[in-house]
Amino acid sequence: MARTLTDLPPELLLKICISVNKKGLKALRLVDRKLNGVVGERLFRRLKTTFPEDDNRTLARLAMLLASDCADYVKEINLSPDVCSYLPPVEHHILPGWFKVDCAVLNAAVNLSARFPKLEDVCIYGRFGIKDRDWAWEYGTITVDGMIEAMFSSLYRRATYLTPVSGLSLKRLQCDHDPTLALSVEFLTVMRNIERLRLHFDRFDEYHYPGDRLKDRPDISDAHDFGTHFATTWLSHNQGSLTHLHLSFRYGAGFYPKIDLRGVHFPKLKSLRLVEFQFSHDWQCDWIVSHGGLLELYLVECPILVTRISGMELDHEGYPIYGPASLDESETTYEGRWYRWYHAFKGRLPKLRRFITDTEVTRQEENFQGCCITGITFGLSSSRYEKYRKGTCGSGENLDHLNMWLQGYDGGALASLLRHTGQWRYIEGLIQRHGAFPGFWKALEGEIPDELPQIPPHIARPTFREDWRFFARRHSLPDDEDEHSDESDSGHSCYLLGD
Repeated sequence: MARTLTDLPPELLLKICISVNKKGLKALRLVDRKLNGVVGERLFRRLKTTFPEDDNRTLARLAMLLASDCADYVKEINLSPDVCSYLPPVEHHILPGWFKVDCAVLNAAVNLSARFPKLEDVCIYGRFGIKDRDWAWEYGTITVDGMIEAMFSSLYRRATYLTPVSGLSLKRLQCDHDPTLALSVEFLTVMRNIERLRLHFDRFDEYHYPGDRLKDRPDISDAHDFGTHFATTWLSHNQGSLTHLHLSFRYGAGFYPKIDLRGVHFPKLKSLRLVEFQFSHDWQCDWIVSHGGLLELYLVECPILVTRISGMELDHEGYPIYGPASLDESETTYEGRWYRWYHAFKGRLPKLRRFITDTEVTRQEENFQGCCITGITFGLSSSRYEKYRKGTCGSGENLDHLNMWLQGYDGGALASLLRHTGQWRYIEGLIQRHGAFPGFWKALEGEIPDELPQIPPHIARPTFREDWRFFARRHSLPDDEDEHSDESDSGHSCYLLGD
């Protein structure tokens, strides 16, 4: 039995450190050598810095940390280049000189970061500062692109004498990045070693790139070239070893520009997170469930486009083709609904243990080692079905009387999926919000109709307490003798409804 704090095993000490603030950790390091090592792993594991600065203090701090004993504790580095916010308004002829200085600072920071001996994950968050200046957008884009190129060169050199980095996160990438980057030996070598990949792409700002409003947006060729080659460029190099994949598209992508993921497959994928990805075809659901080893699946702000109105010619699958506008608008529909998708996830992802869909999230912090989400109101988002109209997706597509049927079947199918994953604590909220709608309890039991009725439903609000009691008895859930601390058979909390 441990008599003092230092007698505890390092694993328990590390868990204790999680609940201690930064000031307390700094004091705890001074107790003895053992606590210094444990606390150092917690305090210096993730390094985040914003640069460049006028006095280049960032480079000095990085060099000092690299030369100290704490260098071995650094596992993740987050570099946030803020290349525009501190620059005063200037004439264009002065920018080349500043660009040269900025690139030198950024390259030096990247080179120092790549030398930490036990580095596992690298994140670059491209910030562009003040965007109301004429030159800020372009200046920020080319500077961040230059930094990413330098990063791949540094990580390529690192692989010759240190363990290769296995996690890569690139945020706020531009769709018009230099295409030659993906052809370089440095890029290909680094990407082959990546096991955890997180990519966040900005779509084009059409205030800077105005297009023909008779055509679908974005009316920019680079955006569609990016969509066409996205899977080949970013996802095809390490399909056999990739375990975590997070794709995020600001303002949405997937339908237009079209992003086809059918050419890639990841047999070892454990975590898949899609943010603002547009669903419009059955193959997208089939692609997700083809990764049968998934342990967690996040679909955040991913609408199903039930109606698509386009001013472009369509291909054989109904995707708009970038080019000249067609003479007449075309309208197509998609009959896929979320309750079918949830049912497919439940039946074809047997190992799934965490599922998150559209929720109201007040705070979300993500990293490669885990995910902390607080402030969740788990339910069905009003924007889970949207209408696409010439590049713009409308929130909350009105499906008339089908909305009430969908509230029931979508909610019940989602509750059934959460029962499968063991996320019992969310089921009560779904019953409270959607249990009164027709089809909820049928979908909860796995009864999925081929088509929804075409007549308005008659809603007879059930007594939630009675239905939940029946559900709990049928599935051997605990009684409500201690209803605020019950545990289900899987060990997850299960909160019963009050009277």
